[in-house]
Amino acid sequence: MASGLGFRQSGRALGLAPSSVQYKMRKIARNCRWLQRTFAQRLPPNRCYILDEEESYECSWVRPLTVPIIIERESWFVVSATAGPIRRLAPRTSKRRKRQDKHELKHGKRKDRSRLCVRGVLSRLANTARGTITLLSDEKSSYRTAARSILGDRLRHGTTPGSAARTTANPLFPINATITMSRDNNGRLRRKSWLASKRSRRLRAQLQIFMVYRNYVRQRFNRDADRTVSSASWLGIVPRAMRISEVMRWRQDWGKLSPHPLSYCADKTVAEEIPDSV
Repeated sequence: MASGLGFRQSGRALGLAPSSVQYKMRKIARNCRWLQRTFAQRLPPNRCYILDEEESYECSWVRPLTVPIIIERESWFVVSATAGPIRRLAPRTSKRRKRQDKHELKHGKRKDRSRLCVRGVLSRLANTARGTITLLSDEKSSYRTAARSILGDRLRHGTTPGSAARTTANPLFPINATITMSRDNNGRLRRKSWLASKRSRRLRAQLQIFMVYRNYVRQRFNRDADRTVSSASWLGIVPRAMRISEVMRWRQDWGKLSPHPLSYCADKTVAEEIPDSV
């Protein structure tokens, strides 16, 4: 699920029916959502975060989606990501506009929840980050308004034009690279793909798997000499990168009373420290 495969190809590789892969994916996504919420409750203070949105669609391009993502700048830890409908109308008299008008005539005017989704990820950041929050984004006006109302006096907001060259010198390079990585790791987000989600809530479930894989399992950067350093371990959330079996071993829906995934005897909870030697 974090390697860009669809249900059918995953079923061929695993010897399962596509429906079995689908149901298993939903179960794994719930477990990943619990784990992310359990471990990302208190991030280190006074960090810098980057916000941006990518676009996808559900079922057809006439039903576009926005996917806002917030990451920590140095570790590329994905703090929060979600998906919601947006309304993007093509120019009048164009063929695309005619198809959009036909769709809205049949199904009603499409809702635009871009601001609601952005506020959702910012609220998650406000609840988990401590101290002063430095936020970087492009110059979209709604970002400043939403960030100021949610983060208040804790906010230090810097902007970069979205038209700036997307090189490593661009302050938004980490989020641009993360968005590119999300399209590679999640077949649902590829442009013009038949793997696109039929419903936005299934994309939100897929994003939970992507976040946990990116934060806790995958090493932070390919250039890192120490392959046991993940984004989460670099921030001190866990002592080292987790194995997939460790991520899936325990249910994490009991909050601070949940058993720690790195505690093989389940004798320690997530509120207790695990030694670096595990």
